[in-house]
Amino acid sequence: MKPLCILFVMLLSVTGYSQANERRDGNWWLKNPRPAKSVYVLGFFDGIQMGERASTYQLDKTSRDKTEQAHKAYIDKYLTHVTDGQLVNGFDEFYKDPQNRPIKVDEAAIAVLRQIAGDPPDVIKALTDTLRNLSKEH
Repeated sequence: MKPLCILFVMLLSVTGYSQANERRDGNWWLKNPRPAKSVYVLGFFDGIQMGERASTYQLDKTSRDKTEQAHKAYIDKYLTHVTDGQLVNGFDEFYKDPQNRPIKVDEAAIAVLRQIAGDPPDVIKALTDTLRNLSKEH
């Protein structure tokens, strides 16, 4: 029984490692069930907060204040009233276009959040075109 448990744990760790190293782009997004997408988005929201803290903790007060102000302005404009369901739906819609599928999810988030916020369509299109070109370089 003990060897079976060890084998099971090893299998789970290898599976987790391969998923962690998988490219998280539109192809990855679309193959996930909705609950997994929601969990990813919740982690995305927490990651934004963690990133803000990590990017300011060693700054002097003036630099920290400026960085926190910029972060707050971004949060207020693009995230304050966005739900995880809206973001999941936004990614689903974004990745319906096959040309967007090579774009990594963390990069697509910028376009998706700006679209949810109501930024002009020409701005979203220009940003999406840039992301498409950048994804060809990766």
